[in-house]
Amino acid sequence: RQAGAMETFFKLKMEAQTFAGARDSVLLPPDYLRACVLRIVSYALAIACLQLICHIAVRRHTVSGSGLNSTETGSDIVLMNSFQLTNFFVNLCLGGWGIWWWFFVLPSGCSDSEKIGDPISVEDSRCLSPPFFAEFQLAYQLWGIPLCIAVGESSAMMGHHSFVAVLASLGSTLVASPRYFCVYFFGVVEASSVFLAIMNAFKSRPEWIKAMPRIFAASKLIFSAAFFLTRIVLWIPVLYDFWGIAWDIGTSRGEENPLYYVLMGAVFSPVIFLTVLQLFWAGKIVNGLVKMTNRPTDSGWETGLSTKKIR
Repeated sequence: RQAGAMETFFKLKMEAQTFAGARDSVLLPPDYLRACVLRIVSYALAIACLQLICHIAVRRHTVSGSGLNSTETGSDIVLMNSFQLTNFFVNLCLGGWGIWWWFFVLPSGCSDSEKIGDPISVEDSRCLSPPFFAEFQLAYQLWGIPLCIAVGESSAMMGHHSFVAVLASLGSTLVASPRYFCVYFFGVVEASSVFLAIMNAFKSRPEWIKAMPRIFAASKLIFSAAFFLTRIVLWIPVLYDFWGIAWDIGTSRGEENPLYYVLMGAVFSPVIFLTVLQLFWAGKIVNGLVKMTNRPTDSGWETGLSTKKIR
């Protein structure tokens, strides 16, 4: 009996030492990271299966020559449309669940220290986003980047996808990370892309615009409102809070581990790029809204985003 008690004591002591080492590390424990990778791979495979279903459905319902121009083939338009449809469903889920978590689940009075905790050692996880948001967003980008290349996304959009993937990977693997904001950056902002999907579906099918001009005009207005609300109006104050906490993490922990200075730069660079890019897009959208007053059904209405693709 005494031997059993001693064995239990040493086991608990070793677990405590291992836990303390993981807590002081830059990255989360190896066992957690292995499980994280498996979840990310499973999410990516699930999205790929959804895209396959969408591809089959679009191919069956595509009329020969519909929505094509001189540079597109039937397979190109089917791939593009299935890509758009997949993004529509994924963004609908991410945006809807993100809005629910951000406005109705996460407490609004969390302190800065409570917004930093990791999903293992933190005692009170009420102020942390579920790991799902960062992990699923990373899987989403890993699936989407090859598709973006296949459908011919612009360099700006490829940069957008790449930097989102960097932020999602940091939010999934680091011990000290402002996880409170993962719900907003990887969930709430995707709500605007739902309406962008609808608008771009019209743009790839000019006959829809002629048949339903008011619905097309409404989709542009709703997308514009959603974009400005989630990516400009709410984005700026959230970004200010996020930057303050990220700066505190880098400066406070960088003295003990200089790697945190590098990681701080890895966090700030993508966020600055994404913010500047969204301000640029906002200017394009304003310009498009001005043109819309004269040509409300013009299929070439400029958003600054691709006129063919979802993101």
